Amino acid sequence: LENGKWVPSNSASSSSLAITYLGNELRIDVNKDGQEDTLFVLVDTTQVDHIFYYLVAALNINGEYVGTNGVLLGDRISPKTTEWRNNEIVVTYMDRVSGDPMTKTPNVQVSRYFTIENSTLAEIQK
Repeated sequence: LENGKWVPSNSASSSSLAITYLGNELRIDVNKDGQEDTLFVLVDTTQVDHIFYYLVAALNINGEYVGTNGVLLGDRISPKTTEWRNNEIVVTYMDRVSGDPMTKTPNVQVSRYFTIENSTLAEIQK
């Protein structure tokens, strides 16, 4: 990302129109190495009218930030919070009931739980 945004140099070779920094930032030492890491939400706007939201982490490794994998949160959701609770990363957002049209406003609150394992962002099944 440059200035919070990435645009592919050749849009014909990518389904993404742009990936942008949304925020919902959480700064905490998630990998227990004594250095503050950052978790945040990215938005991938595609050529086929999807708006995908991803949770990612930037781990502070000896003063340099290293990005993790991104975990898909959903398409056209409404992110609310990213929190640290009981040694877990908790992302809360509004989504739709399965089967609802994508044109419907998200109206169901969802919380998902994550951890960092070996520099990889992983979901905790609950």
